[in-house]
Amino acid sequence: MKKVFILLIAVLTVAMFCTPMAARKESNEVLLHDADTKFGNFTLDSKETTEGSYSLSVTLNGDSFVAENILRDEVDITDCDTVAIDMYISDVDKLAGINTIYFEVSSAGKCDEDELQWEFSGQLRDTKIEDGWNTVYLDLGTATQANEFDQTAVNYIRFYTFFGSEASGLTLKLDNIRACYTGGEDFSDMELDAYQGDNPDKDIVIAGQQVPDPTNRDQEMTKTAGFKK
Repeated sequence: MKKVFILLIAVLTVAMFCTPMAARKESNEVLLHDADTKFGNFTLDSKETTEGSYSLSVTLNGDSFVAENILRDEVDITDCDTVAIDMYISDVDKLAGINTIYFEVSSAGKCDEDELQWEFSGQLRDTKIEDGWNTVYLDLGTATQANEFDQTAVNYIRFYTFFGSEASGLTLKLDNIRACYTGGEDFSDMELDAYQGDNPDKDIVIAGQQVPDPTNRDQEMTKTAGFKK
């Protein structure tokens, strides 16, 4: 009986340390755009989605693309530290033609005022992503801030990119645009493969997110200085 008890303890111990991390999810998730309704110049596409019935699609042509959306209701992202976007890329090789790619959130109802902005073209590398769906994580703490951004009243989002001829024909799709709390987890870390049940080692993580001390994973989020609460 004693041997059985010892064996049981050993099995439970191994299970505790080997349990996939899939149980840990993004928390405090707040939807910014579900991609099931119109968003600027994007086309609604029902063929490739991660959530809902549609994704937002554009095939690049020319030298720039801009899409903006005024949110129907103000969104409070006070308890979030990250903006996350599911992003489909038809041909990673064509990303070499992308000069800049931006995403913005604003509490002014328009661009360039009371906003947070990320330029993340430098993170779109074939070593981090693959053809098809990836996830972009934009850390609030690394954003460029304009004026007095109000975390409690996000009412506008914008996506835009400038590109060269090498990117012509590249299709980009966005879905499930959300704010969430991650605790600064670096989802691109190979050991976090089970985090969302897909391939987070392919996910895009904007510089500034670091894996926290495991003993402090649930620590209170430090608010970014300068935000209006």
